[in-house]
Amino acid sequence: MSQTTEIQDEAPEGYKKVQLGPRTLPIPTDWEIKRVDEITENLDRKREPIKSSERESGDIPYYGATGQVDSVSGHLFDEKLVLVGEDGADWSPFGGTSYIISGKSWVNNHVHVLRCTNIVEEYLSNYLDYIEMRQVISGTNRGKLNQSELNQFPVLYPPLPEQRRIADILSTVDEQIQQTTEIVKEMKELKRGVTNELLNKGISHSEYNTVYFGPMGIEIPAEWDVEPLKHVTEDITDGVHSTPDYVKDGIPFLSTKNVNPFRKEFDTSSYEKYISKEDHEDMTSNIKPEKGDLIIARRATIGPTQLVRVDSEFSIFVGLGLIKPTKQIDGSFLEQFFNWNKIQSVLNLKSPGSTMKTLNLSTLRNQVIPIPSLSEQQKIAGILQIIDGKVQNEQETKKHLQELKRGLMQDLLTGTVRVDPEQAN
Repeated sequence: MSQTTEIQDEAPEGYKKVQLGPRTLPIPTDWEIKRVDEITENLDRKREPIKSSERESGDIPYYGATGQVDSVSGHLFDEKLVLVGEDGADWSPFGGTSYIISGKSWVNNHVHVLRCTNIVEEYLSNYLDYIEMRQVISGTNRGKLNQSELNQFPVLYPPLPEQRRIADILSTVDEQIQQTTEIVKEMKELKRGVTNELLNKGISHSEYNTVYFGPMGIEIPAEWDVEPLKHVTEDITDGVHSTPDYVKDGIPFLSTKNVNPFRKEFDTSSYEKYISKEDHEDMTSNIKPEKGDLIIARRATIGPTQLVRVDSEFSIFVGLGLIKPTKQIDGSFLEQFFNWNKIQSVLNLKSPGSTMKTLNLSTLRNQVIPIPSLSEQQKIAGILQIIDGKVQNEQETKKHLQELKRGLMQDLLTGTVRVDPEQAN
């Protein structure tokens, strides 16, 4: 682990320059640098062991960075502790690698457990998230952070009253993030209930029939027609079956990771590829994705479907299906139908494969769907889109709060902005 030393060099008034890993940075003169083992006690595997079978009663909350609970035993704790994921993945509710627990808790063996002896728990947890342990872990041979490496890790250390004030500020933002997360969860539950009601009962019907969209029977209004998808579409196909040559800038090339139901734009947060205009024109010479079409995930992840809402050029990989609806079916209604949890279950059951499930085009073409009148389709989609809009607004609020917290962490955890410890709670 990198050593930290004070640099005798020019620094702003009230600051001193130190070497922290590969970086030279100024920190307040009254701050120190301490190793994790100087301010905490590592409790890894030092408490009562408990098997996963004992955890299944649900009486004791479980914490673990990887979620491997079926065959992994852990340990029982009963105090306020800081947990650090050994693999660097984001697993806490706030998108970090570190999390605080209080009271009796079951912790699996994929987490480091720290008892704070001379540091504020919330300060340490936020600091470890700020410096992004995943970047440290990625530099090791194993891709994991062992106990010795964690113990030697350097931490910027303000006086304890300032630590408490910094922790108060960041915890306030965490509470707002958590509240927004709960609102999103509640709105999604509302959406699920309203979707079930509208796609089962429709609007203002009194007579119903049971229809089998797959192995399960679903009750729908007797007035609704039921047709295979191929009867209400102009074409159903998939993307290119070979991996193209990617370019730095060009036409977006989409995979299952880009499908973003109910949104205007595709999701490029984890997958962003481009191809040349020449390759795009070649790939779309027979059939081209257009506004009003639907893109459905049909490989590995089965079922998520997005309506194309903008006029833009893009090509799709083989893992995506392209649905071109006729004027008989409303695209927004079809998007809601294919993202309905009941139909998602049906499509997964119909998709063969143990390691790589695939929704065959023939299965998709022959999948029966309900067909209300066009006006009722539009009313149903409109009601559900109102809830989708509220969910998206709350998700944007959460995103802004997370960005706010990242900015505060940058300022407060480096001493760039000082706080008044007297204002601590």
